[in-house]
Amino acid sequence: MSEIDLRRVALETMLKVWRQDAYLGPTLDEAMSEYKDMDRRGRAFLTRLCFGTEERLIFLDEVIKSYSSVPFKKIKPVILAILRLSVYQIYYMDGVPDHAIVSEAVLLAKKKKLGNLSGFVNGVLRSVLRDGRDEKPAMEKLISSARDVNEYSLRYSIPLWIIEMWTRDFGEEECATICRGFSKPSPITIWTNTDPMEIRTIADPGGSIEDMEGFLQGEFYVQDESSMQPVLMSGIKAGDKVLDVCAAPGGKSLLAAKMGAFVESRDVSDSKLRKIEENIRRMGMSETVHTKKWDATIADESAIRSYDAVIADLPCSGLGILSKKPEIRYRLEPSDIKSLAELQKKILSVVCEYVKEGGTLIYSTCTITGEENEGVTNSFLREHPQFKLRTKRQIMPEAGGHDGFFVAVINRD
Repeated sequence: MSEIDLRRVALETMLKVWRQDAYLGPTLDEAMSEYKDMDRRGRAFLTRLCFGTEERLIFLDEVIKSYSSVPFKKIKPVILAILRLSVYQIYYMDGVPDHAIVSEAVLLAKKKKLGNLSGFVNGVLRSVLRDGRDEKPAMEKLISSARDVNEYSLRYSIPLWIIEMWTRDFGEEECATICRGFSKPSPITIWTNTDPMEIRTIADPGGSIEDMEGFLQGEFYVQDESSMQPVLMSGIKAGDKVLDVCAAPGGKSLLAAKMGAFVESRDVSDSKLRKIEENIRRMGMSETVHTKKWDATIADESAIRSYDAVIADLPCSGLGILSKKPEIRYRLEPSDIKSLAELQKKILSVVCEYVKEGGTLIYSTCTITGEENEGVTNSFLREHPQFKLRTKRQIMPEAGGHDGFFVAVINRD
């Protein structure tokens, strides 16, 4: 597949992400599946270009603003997308020659029937290149000159309100650590479907997960090590009856079953249940895990005091998984944090009734906010004195390591 074709796929992918609020991972997977002739190198190029551009979006836009003769808001969306992808290549993809970046960006503009703007594209990119391809001086220049952009927000391309929230909740030093934690892609973590279970990390799978040897045979399950913690910290043991209330795609249900539990795995929609069931079949766990369609906000009278453990990995703002879903940071609003915290409180107040006396409620999220996590845990404990906190942990993201996650293990008297 030619370089221009790869850039065209990247452009179409990112336009879907930015125009339709599509998620980058599935959109990119769908795009690559259409091209059977795309080799490993092409897939790696495309993945890095698309994810890298999304991860660095705030910085890239500030660069474009500083070199554009046209007001930023008046740049046509297609042209802006071409510039974003091209500027990312300039600063972060050293192996791509200058002439290829510029000429193929111009060609893309022409292919999109915007040839009249190809001179503008050429001019912006050549101006950027004249000042050099080193990101560091470009970043420092913008930081020193920008009046309305926070340094951390610009350096790590994280919206200002999130920076301010993390600084308030965790302090400035920890905020910087969180930001740095998303600066490098995380390795792939798996647990093996063997006895005894083994947890391993894979730095480079060399293609799609589905193509890895043993995947289709159910020899392992891909799950970030942070996402395993709700089960690993829970004390779930062989013979326990466990309910997973917001289970898709089923990793925690399967891990609990691997530890010897009998699990009912629930979620709200048929599509989510299908995903869980696919994983149950692949892992060969149909004897120990079964599914049920259920809205976790609605009480199930038949489940009252029925389970040794209830896993509640709840809908959240997702700020712990920005390395996997970089688009989240640009779509959230401060009001979303409050509404998600209220939803979590509502679900916990319903599903806690399913826990037997002496049983365990495990509350978890894949986010890093005080209003969710600590705030929700404290609110639940105040309103439900029959429950006592056993342990809790806010896992911070690490560069090249695990995702951000929160776990609270709560016992019922």
